[in-house]
Amino acid sequence: MGIENHLPQQVVLPYDRIFEDGRFVGYWKYVRGTLEGMNGVIKLEYSKHLVRRGWSAFEIRVDDEVVVIDYSDFLLVDTASAAFKHWLRFHHTPAFVPYPNLGSFPPWSFLDWADYTRAKALPSYTASGESIVYRHSDLNNRLPNLVQRRTRAMELLQKHCDDPMTIGKLQTGFIAQQMYFRDCLDSLVVVHIPGSHPHILDRTVQQMFALGVCVISPDLWTTCLEHRPQAGIHYVGIQDDYSDLSVKIQWVAEHRDEAVAIGRSAKQFFAKYCTPTAIWSYIHKRVSEPRALPSESSRDATTT
Repeated sequence: MGIENHLPQQVVLPYDRIFEDGRFVGYWKYVRGTLEGMNGVIKLEYSKHLVRRGWSAFEIRVDDEVVVIDYSDFLLVDTASAAFKHWLRFHHTPAFVPYPNLGSFPPWSFLDWADYTRAKALPSYTASGESIVYRHSDLNNRLPNLVQRRTRAMELLQKHCDDPMTIGKLQTGFIAQQMYFRDCLDSLVVVHIPGSHPHILDRTVQQMFALGVCVISPDLWTTCLEHRPQAGIHYVGIQDDYSDLSVKIQWVAEHRDEAVAIGRSAKQFFAKYCTPTAIWSYIHKRVSEPRALPSESSRDATTT
C-alpha cells in the first residue's frame, strides 16, 4: 500500500489576508510549508470561506473535514474548541488528554523544507567541539519572564565560562541560519531557554533535533503528534531555576558519546513525529476516525 493511501487527498487553507497582525502570518506559512514539502502528493487549494477562530487559531479543510490549527504558546484550553471535532495545538501537552478533540500539530521548525534537506546533508554532530552555543536573537522581548529567564541563564553561562579552562567557549549573538547550523554541529552542546512559556518546544530546539545536536533545556512539555520528547533521551534536562546548568555542561564534556547518542535519538524523534509526511499522516488518521463533538460526547456520557 502506497504512502498516498495514508495521506489526505486535499487540504484547503484560508488566504493569508485573514491575519490582521503580520506577526501571525508566519504560523500560516509554516502550515502551508508542510504541504508544499509533500511535493504535490496532497492537493493544496485556498478558500475565502475559511476564517480565524479567536486570536490564535484558523480553520483549514482536510478532505472536506474542518480542522482548526491553534498556534497559541499558552496551556489554557480555548472554549471555542468545544465546537470542533479536530482542534490541533502547536503546543499540545499531556494535560490535554481529557479533551479528545484536541490533537497535536508539531510546532514550527522549518518554513521551507528544502532547508531541512540541506541541513541533513551537513556533517554530523560529534560533540568533539568545545564551544557552548547560546545564540538567542533577542533578550529584550516583552513576554512575561522571558528576559529574566534568558538573562539568568546567560549569567550562569558567563560565570561557568570565566573558568580558565572554558574562557572563549561561549558563543552568543545572532548569526545567519546556515552559519548557525554549522556552529551548532561543531559545538560541544547547545543551551536553549524556551520563549513565551518556560516549557514549550520551540523552533530552535526543533531545528537542533532535526540536526541531531545535543541540547540542554528545561523540561519540555510539548508533544509532537502526541509523543513527548524525554529528558535524558532526546535532550539533557535542567532544573527550572537552571541551578544545575554548569553541572550538565560538564556532564556533556565528560560523556561525549552519550551526548552524540542523545542527539541521534532527537534526530530520530524529529524524523518520526515532526516531518510533513508524519504530520499529514497523523491528521489523515484523525479525520478518518469517527469522532463526536465534545458537547455530544458529554451529553452521551450523562444519559448512559
